[in-house]
Amino acid sequence: MYTFHEEPPSVEQYNALRELAGWGALDEAAVAQPLPNSAYAVVAKCEDEVVGFARVVGDGRLCFYIQEIIVHPDHQRKGIATKFMEHILGFIGRNAVKRSYIGVFVGQGLEGFYERYGFWARPTAVMGPGMMQFWDDPEFNASFRGG
Repeated sequence: MYTFHEEPPSVEQYNALRELAGWGALDEAAVAQPLPNSAYAVVAKCEDEVVGFARVVGDGRLCFYIQEIIVHPDHQRKGIATKFMEHILGFIGRNAVKRSYIGVFVGQGLEGFYERYGFWARPTAVMGPGMMQFWDDPEFNASFRGG
């Protein structure tokens, strides 16, 4: 059973999950300050072990960026990322104003996951598509995605 806690992971937990995701660890001194300064963070635990985390950066009112969602490979496809999105969108819903910008850069093949939450693709030639939405304005969003 998983529990979710609105707190950032420790530097060690953060780097361990980055390594498992293939993103590589970052300098601990560089990570120590930004993690607790995230606009929002949530961790998933299984028997007191952190098995995933998600965090949002931004100003907490007008601009939100889903910086990372990482789930330990042994715990993927068990609804953890979906639960993270529920927590993230709950936080945004409590703090955003109409047309607040919500951005996320998406790993290849994960576009469908974010589309379920109202994000739309913005392809680039160099990187995978960026996705975004303007909070609480479906018509405004439709004008940008062509439908």
